Amino acid sequence: MSGPTVDWAALASDFSPDGSLRDIHILDSTREDWQAILDAVRHAGFSLRFLVDSDPAQLPDRVADIFAMQEHNALSLQIGSSGVWVHCHSFADYEIEFNIDPREVSGQDGLDAVVGFMKMLAETVNRAVVLTHENTPAAVILRCPAG
Repeated sequence: MSGPTVDWAALASDFSPDGSLRDIHILDSTREDWQAILDAVRHAGFSLRFLVDSDPAQLPDRVADIFAMQEHNALSLQIGSSGVWVHCHSFADYEIEFNIDPREVSGQDGLDAVVGFMKMLAETVNRAVVLTHENTPAAVILRCPAG
């Protein structure tokens, strides 16, 4: 995506490996938002991996099919850009959540990839997107406003 908008030095300490992940949240989401994001990541040039019970599988075109699959299978959607992999392990109507391993964000290029992904999400669903410490939504590291 476009050039740096956040200086690595300002956020480097938030990516210090501490054994936890960092979460990307979009609250108050819908299945329509999920579908829009699924379509957007397909067309944005990201590397995509979709796993069903740890086995590589074809990513369904319809998010409704993903929701149905997760009733009986463990699913993982992995989206890669500039050496950073964004992971999604569950699909819920009310929230879109991804996580990243802070060890993969070790400089400006990694941060640019995360910020670019967050901006793409915000623009796609026209909602704010926040990056937080794992399982602590109030511990906001970065916020991208609605697109």
